[in-house]
Amino acid sequence: MSLVGAGADALRSWIEDLAGGRIAHSARQPTVREAWAIDVSRPDGTTEALFLRCDRGEGFGINAQYSLEREARVLGALQGTAVPVPRILGFSRTHRAILMERVPGRNDFHKIADPEQRERVAAHFMSCLADLHALSPEKLGLTELRVPQTAQEHASLELDASEKLLAGHTLRREPLLTFALGWLRRNLPERAERTSLLQGDTGPGNFLYDEGRVSAVLDWEFAHFGDPHEDLGWICVRDVATPFGDLGARFRLYATLTGFPLDLGRVRYYRVAAMLRTVAALVLANQALEASADVATLLAWEVLFARMTCAALAEAMGRGTSSADAPVAPLETPRSGLFALAVTQVGDLPLARADDPYLAHRRNGTLALLEHLRLAERLGPASDARELDDLAELLGWRPESLGSGLEALDALVRVSGASRESELLAYFVRRAERARALHAPLMGELAESRLSPIDR
Repeated sequence: MSLVGAGADALRSWIEDLAGGRIAHSARQPTVREAWAIDVSRPDGTTEALFLRCDRGEGFGINAQYSLEREARVLGALQGTAVPVPRILGFSRTHRAILMERVPGRNDFHKIADPEQRERVAAHFMSCLADLHALSPEKLGLTELRVPQTAQEHASLELDASEKLLAGHTLRREPLLTFALGWLRRNLPERAERTSLLQGDTGPGNFLYDEGRVSAVLDWEFAHFGDPHEDLGWICVRDVATPFGDLGARFRLYATLTGFPLDLGRVRYYRVAAMLRTVAALVLANQALEASADVATLLAWEVLFARMTCAALAEAMGRGTSSADAPVAPLETPRSGLFALAVTQVGDLPLARADDPYLAHRRNGTLALLEHLRLAERLGPASDARELDDLAELLGWRPESLGSGLEALDALVRVSGASRESELLAYFVRRAERARALHAPLMGELAESRLSPIDR
């Protein structure tokens, strides 16, 4: 449901009934998931700042497992704990939306200019994470979330969920996910000292900071019970797009706060698991794109995190990633000039409201998408040919199309992934680099992202 289009009046009425006033102002936020900043005026003259978080929509397959309703229940369980979370006004199954207070703060940790403030905020976040992991699972009342009973289940329960999700919703084969999932199952951790509520997808970008402290921890739809090392793996994932500083220092502080020694091998394992979940979510989103989606961001993120999955796997496996082939030279086509004109014309279009960050974000995304299509037309044929050459080398025969080749490779990975790990990883690295070249206009600075070290 949305504040614009069909059903908007009913949603607005639901908001006003919950808040006890009238919507005075609403502004859509420049986020991947639809969200709105809303000001409600009450009869007594007071105004309350609220935040509306909307479901991603029926086409977004991951909603089947990680719903907004799940997030609302977790947020409800965390009210009154040491973990700062927004106050919930209500959740609606009908409107598939959650209404909460709008907490003061910003979420762009990487833009904090003052080094001392940056360290204070980071330290407070690690303290919040330690407080979260110290909560007793039995006292939270989240009976719908399964509690792992063995060391292996701390990892395997979420792998089971990912595999089920992909089997039921994925329309295109992504052999990298099959490869990563197989490696994770073959290397399940043998220890789990404690079981905690995990945020999942935790770290920079998913908390607000204000006046040198964390004012709220946000985005709880991936929350589940597991090994706290997994949340540290998620911080590594989010650090790729939103740098969090010295991860080694962050993790050492966490160990001091909790009194539990860190197992960096497990952090590396769970970093791969978190990358798998991230790419799976993006594959599901990108196979069901709609005009309302943040297409440029979703495509860029899938390429970015597929590449980072390769890097995380290589480090966890103790292997290198220097398998990229020579770059493909772009070719001009009869349509290249038309793409350039389209980019210029869209860039010249005036915004309906010059100060609207959402409209500016949409226009910039559209420009980047056009630049990507322009580049893909020039690079695509040669890049596809190299892909088919790689597939032929792995399969022993040349597929007629990329689709049939990837489907055959997926089947090969299921049967021979363990015995051909090095060969397959080298291929996935080359494939990720080709995708990075094609999607560079969408990725911007993210095209140069690297995994941050965790052991120094």
